[in-house]
Amino acid sequence: MPRGSKPGECRGGRQHATPNRRTVLADRILAAAAANPSAAVHELVLVLAKDQGLPADTRMVVARKVFPFDSRSTHVFNNKGPASEKGPALGAKAGLALDLLLAVALDTAARLADRRKAASQVAEFFLPKNARGKKLRRGKFPPDEFGFVVDPELARELRDCKFKLACLGPHAVAHKARKLHARIEEIQLLLQCPCPSKYTTEHFVRDKERLAGLNRRRVLGDIFTPEEDAEEARRMARFDSVACGPEAAARERLKDLRDKKRTAAKKCGPPLTPAQETTLRFLTLLYPLRPRPTDEETIAEHPFKDLPPPAAAGLCNSELLIEPL
Repeated sequence: MPRGSKPGECRGGRQHATPNRRTVLADRILAAAAANPSAAVHELVLVLAKDQGLPADTRMVVARKVFPFDSRSTHVFNNKGPASEKGPALGAKAGLALDLLLAVALDTAARLADRRKAASQVAEFFLPKNARGKKLRRGKFPPDEFGFVVDPELARELRDCKFKLACLGPHAVAHKARKLHARIEEIQLLLQCPCPSKYTTEHFVRDKERLAGLNRRRVLGDIFTPEEDAEEARRMARFDSVACGPEAAARERLKDLRDKKRTAAKKCGPPLTPAQETTLRFLTLLYPLRPRPTDEETIAEHPFKDLPPPAAAGLCNSELLIEPL
């Protein structure tokens, strides 16, 4: 026979007339405020976090919300005193958060799952997770003809993240797009640019055109060989290392400062600050403008350079196949 509840029968969930966690917390807040009328806000929060009448998971939420700690920002190294006494010291808020979480972990009246969760959060503080994700192992992979080195798995992850972001659409969930953007930027920061003497603008344009062709094939549903799949990931990583690298950012900064200076010269905006002027001079020396071609170079590159002048040839408009206006 099939198992299940009968019509109108409720076997799980919260029982009827049982208050939820928010209602229980609101009642304890009113009780704490009535018992401590002259207490400050942070003192009331401490009373709530240490209240044995609240569930352990609610107390942990209060502790982490009000007294957040981060292993990268709350460690203050004590450099005073002898070398044997030097060591990391906790900030005030981090110490309060740890005290409250440890109190939950040592509370024998709390559930074992809540105690383990509090202990895991304390352990995460002392042994934080790797927030930077995968590292680029440059020394273990051979460079290509341009001196570019990248982990193939990292290059594939970059390409897959870009494809996932493109497939999300305008109505995608915001946190998914943020996670993909963050991971893409994180991988791009790990990429090392190829050698500038080997990888020129011509190679950059060639990579862009090749990636566009591979993308058209993917849209048409073509099946890639393993070599083509690896080539696409590697070219995309190499292209992004230059397009999103420090040189591209510096050139964009230089363009922005030039626009601001031009606007200030026309008295349509504020003048540049001394720091901006220094940055502009430095970037101008580092990335000078390309010299304009001379008249001889312009004539040599003109498509009609080999045609004789109309006056010298004695041709009229009809002979030149040009209709008069």
